[in-house]
Amino acid sequence: MVFPDLAPALGSIEWAVTGAAAARLNMPKRATRDLDVVIRAEDGPRAQERLRSAGVSYLGEPATGGSTWRPGASGGPHRAGAPLNVAVSMLSTRALWGAG
Repeated sequence: MVFPDLAPALGSIEWAVTGAAAARLNMPKRATRDLDVVIRAEDGPRAQERLRSAGVSYLGEPATGGSTWRPGASGGPHRAGAPLNVAVSMLSTRALWGAG
């Protein structure tokens, strides 16, 4: 599975891949149907606006917090590298980056 590059859509908002997609970097391939990313909580509204502007459809808020997105009618943000062909769960945290 090829995951989309969200960097052009999110711009200067710091984000990191987490979940099964991140685990694939350190273990055998694992089937996954979505891309989990984490952002700073204060960047949530700005990130949501950027994804909407990139043509991604908002699905709602998962129980874990954050927001869930799917490709829009046009297939998502083609300008963000690969088209968005998977659902994206955008989790937010108030924790410091690199803490621990």
